[in-house]
Amino acid sequence: MFRLPLRRNTRDVRAAVTLIELMVVTAILAFVVYAIFQLLSTMISLSSHSEAWSNILQWSQQGVNRVSEEAASLRRIYPNDALGNGYLAVLPAPSVFPRLGNVRLPTVAPTGNFRADTLGNEQTGNCFLLCRERPPFDAVLAGGATRRIDVYTLVIYYLSPVNRAMGPWPRSLILARWESVEFADWTQVTSLAAIEQPEVMQLLSNQRAITHLWRFDQAPATAFFPFDAIGNLGPVDPLYAPVEARNTNVIQNLGFGFAGVAWNRNANVWISEPTPLFGLFNPAGDGFPHGFEVQVTGPTGARTILFRLVISEFVGLDQDLDTFSLSAIVNAHEF
Repeated sequence: MFRLPLRRNTRDVRAAVTLIELMVVTAILAFVVYAIFQLLSTMISLSSHSEAWSNILQWSQQGVNRVSEEAASLRRIYPNDALGNGYLAVLPAPSVFPRLGNVRLPTVAPTGNFRADTLGNEQTGNCFLLCRERPPFDAVLAGGATRRIDVYTLVIYYLSPVNRAMGPWPRSLILARWESVEFADWTQVTSLAAIEQPEVMQLLSNQRAITHLWRFDQAPATAFFPFDAIGNLGPVDPLYAPVEARNTNVIQNLGFGFAGVAWNRNANVWISEPTPLFGLFNPAGDGFPHGFEVQVTGPTGARTILFRLVISEFVGLDQDLDTFSLSAIVNAHEF
């Protein structure tokens, strides 16, 4: 009997070998793609964190420099006492950036050093209120004589919550600045000759748009004296509230939900920079003091002021938190 020779199904064999090879190649490619993805992800993350560090360093420096420069031209610091809290109480609500619920002025320590607060002996504040020197006014009288009058404004630096979520926090914190309109020095004007006083006040009103004389060392109820455009001086106005001239965000890049002044550390997110460092952490209400701390030491003629600012920024898709703190110590002279 004639039999056909047996033939192997080479097509099936080739198909089986090709499938194995395909699986091996696919596995290798998947590993390579994964490795490249991890490398790119790491590079992007490092780049993002590097950029974040550059940003928060710049923003911290900007904020600290602004407050420090302001302190160099102050006439008076208003601390956490009856006078300071009296002015804090009469300042009107800011037009743009509201004040944080928990606002406290620093307690001035005439002697001693900067230190961490202890319960019942706190000196850290989270806002800074001052009487600021403005360019003086030279009143040129009709007879040719010139009378130089000092001019001031009230300025406060404070934390303001912005309704933009930042990580686990429902709001962002910014460092805001509020400034009043200008006031002329009450002592200097009223010490002029009686015949000169109305002319000087008329010039202050017409050329500088000033409406009040101010005794900056007095409580608000006894400090402000209104005058009109023809130089008539009225009695003290016990109900006067300083009028706002401007209300600004000191660091323009903060408050958009990705970066802001650091909140106090909590269980949700660990902040690498101690927040707070000097003040006692208080979680009640809006919390205190967060990433803006102020201390003042030294006698009246030689104040030393510490400003500490902590900026935080959420980085990348994983929302890692980068923080940076910067401090400045400024000497100021009240007189």
